[in-house]
Amino acid sequence: MVRSGVVSAAVCAGFAYATHYSHVRTALQRTWEHPYTVDSTLSKRWRCVGRIFHIIALLAALGSLILFACGTFDVRDAIGRLG
Repeated sequence: MVRSGVVSAAVCAGFAYATHYSHVRTALQRTWEHPYTVDSTLSKRWRCVGRIFHIIALLAALGSLILFACGTFDVRDAIGRLG
């Protein structure tokens, strides 16, 4: 169970990076008219990909926290069996 929590935390970090990368890639086209930037097809696609990565990162973080809590209960029970 401990390894799966660590893997979940690593997956969360990887998808958090992917989320930030995809938001940076949301390149807007510049224009000479107000608001001076407009969405392009590519920027809309990267924004959608970023949202998907964000949801996966949140689920991985939640899973990591749940597995951490389960691990602490396992340690508590193991210590209880020693004494």
